[in-house]
Amino acid sequence: MLPGAQEPLRRYLGHLSHLIRGNLEWGLRAGRYTNPDGRHPGAVRTTGSFTPAAPRADAPPPIPSIAWWWDRF
Repeated sequence: MLPGAQEPLRRYLGHLSHLIRGNLEWGLRAGRYTNPDGRHPGAVRTTGSFTPAAPRADAPPPIPSIAWWWDRF
């Protein structure tokens, strides 16, 4: 979409990418997500990793809290 977009759309898409990134960054630090019950600061931690190639979609990731999804469906 971007290569053929006119300037207003190119500018909008550029701003949208910053908005999404900012929202993700905020969510990683916001107390409502890291301390959802208000009694356990740091109870929820988010981790991530990067790989040179995309992981297989038919194999579960090495994250126990979500790996069960692959067994269920």
